Amino acid sequence: MWCVEVSDGLKGEIAAAIVERDDAKQMLENVRRQHKEESRHDQQEMNLLRSEIDELRRRLSVSESGEKDLKEQMLNLTQYVGTLEKEAFESKRARDQMDSQLRSVNQKCKDKLDSMKVAMNQQKHKFELVSKDMDDLMCSQSALIGKLKNECKFLLDQLQTLSFKYQFNDKTVFSLPSFFSLRQKAKRLFKTIVNFLA
Repeated sequence: MWCVEVSDGLKGEIAAAIVERDDAKQMLENVRRQHKEESRHDQQEMNLLRSEIDELRRRLSVSESGEKDLKEQMLNLTQYVGTLEKEAFESKRARDQMDSQLRSVNQKCKDKLDSMKVAMNQQKHKFELVSKDMDDLMCSQSALIGKLKNECKFLLDQLQTLSFKYQFNDKTVFSLPSFFSLRQKAKRLFKTIVNFLA
């Protein structure tokens, strides 16, 4: 009777142990399956992270390459700006030199123009003086010519008077003192006219 009770107890314990074993197996299987799922999920996340890392590396490489190109472009642009600044400086210096030369030429032209104006004024003054002298000379010449005309007319009148007054032969007329005096005056008058017209 005691053996039967022990056997039944053992059987119960064995049955309980089997149940616990089955539960443990089931739990272990569940843990394995969960671990497998978690491992698969972790692997997926790892692959995703690797993909993202590779994409970031690719972007970084592209960025570094773009940065290198930008640096080269910046260097070229800096050199170009330096060239432009040098050309602008040379252009400004050339323009300043041209402005200085232009001012010098303008000053020389102004001085030459002023000198020409002074010379023209002097020539104009001389011309006015010469014109005045010519006018005075012409007036004096006109007066002298008028005086000579009057003198000639006076002598001609006297000769005509003598020729009507004396009806002698040529020798008698030419021997008269008055006729001789008139002839001398006529010679002097003729000589004066010739000297005046020379």
